[in-house]
Amino acid sequence: ATVDPRYWDNYIPLLGLPVGFDWEETPFLFLTGDDILAFKKEEIDSILSRGAVMDIRAAECLCHSGYSERLGIRVKETLNLEDDLYVEHFKDDTGFHGRWGGGYEYLPHRAREFILSKKIEILDRKVKVLSVIKHRSGREISPAVVCYENIKGERFGILAYSPEQDPGGR
Repeated sequence: ATVDPRYWDNYIPLLGLPVGFDWEETPFLFLTGDDILAFKKEEIDSILSRGAVMDIRAAECLCHSGYSERLGIRVKETLNLEDDLYVEHFKDDTGFHGRWGGGYEYLPHRAREFILSKKIEILDRKVKVLSVIKHRSGREISPAVVCYENIKGERFGILAYSPEQDPGGR
C-alpha cells in the first residue's frame, strides 16, 4: 500500500513535538514506516542515540532487527479494530494537563484512521504508558503511546499505530 509521506505532518504539531528539517541539529527524529530498514547498523545506532519518536511500523522493523531491549518494548500481533468500540484512553498520571489529562478518552480507533495498530508488550518496568487502547466496555487491549529512557539515556516515544497497511498480515 502507498502511504502519504506527509501524513504525520498534520499530527506532529498536535502532539506538541517541534517540527524541523535539519537532521544534524534536531534533538530527536520521527521515524515512520519501514524506512529504517534501508540504514546500516551503524547508522541506526547513530539515529537511536539521539532519541526518536516512532510509529508502530518503524518500531516493529527495529524490533525485528534486534532492538527490542533498547526500545524497552516488543511489537506483537496486529489489532483488529474494525469498529468504533475502541478508544485511546490517556492515563491519569501521564503529566498531561487540560484536555488530555485525567483519563480523557480522546481518539476513537477505527480502521480508516489508523490502518495498522499492533499490540505493544512492555519489556522494562521503566517504560511509561501514556495511553492505552481500550474497548468501550473498559477492557484494556494494549498500550497506545509509551515512552522510555533506557540505561544509555536514549529516549523513545512509540505510537501503537501507523497509517500504512500491514505488509505481512503479522
